Amino acid sequence: MMFLLRYIKNALLTVWHRYRTDRKFRNVLIANSARLGSIDHISIGESSAIMAGAELNTSCPSASAAYAIGGKGSITIGKNCSIRNGAILACSRGGEITLGDNVQINPYCILYGYRRLTIGANTLIAAHTVIVPNNHSFNTRNQLICEQEVIGVGIEIGEDVWIGANVTILDGVRIGNGAVVGASSVVTKDVPAYTIVVGVPAKVIRERCQTDA
Repeated sequence: MMFLLRYIKNALLTVWHRYRTDRKFRNVLIANSARLGSIDHISIGESSAIMAGAELNTSCPSASAAYAIGGKGSITIGKNCSIRNGAILACSRGGEITLGDNVQINPYCILYGYRRLTIGANTLIAAHTVIVPNNHSFNTRNQLICEQEVIGVGIEIGEDVWIGANVTILDGVRIGNGAVVGASSVVTKDVPAYTIVVGVPAKVIRERCQTDA
């Protein structure tokens, strides 16, 4: 009996959650299998698309509709953005994720916002990229790492940036406008504007070509 009541409660909450989502994001394409938690803390610009299996959550990445009502972070997505299949944008504890206009997040990317993650307009992020603006402390052996402090500075990615597939970007990094990050690179330091970086750790190999006269 208790199982049935819980099932009915979760079903009603899911329907209510979907109804509120459809009313709030009227000019946004949201696939039926996309998951949006804590929608009061999510903003999505017109003509954007949240594709099948994608997830935006400001509380817990795997939260049910019942759990996701009380979020603590915020996600702001500009106009004409695309969050492709299976991508996850997740933040909590007052964190922020902000995407400018015309940003494309390709399948199975994971973007965290424990502190602050900012991505400028017209930036392309290829599949399976992971962006992590925080770190676990591990200063003492007498305490489990999972019980120690989580620290973070934040990550800032400029406009017109192209980030290749399987890239990892770590906390504290700033990537300048127009930069290109090669596939499978691990970015641990700032990337100057209009440069191309590759490798583990990523290093500048050259600047982008100048605009034709």
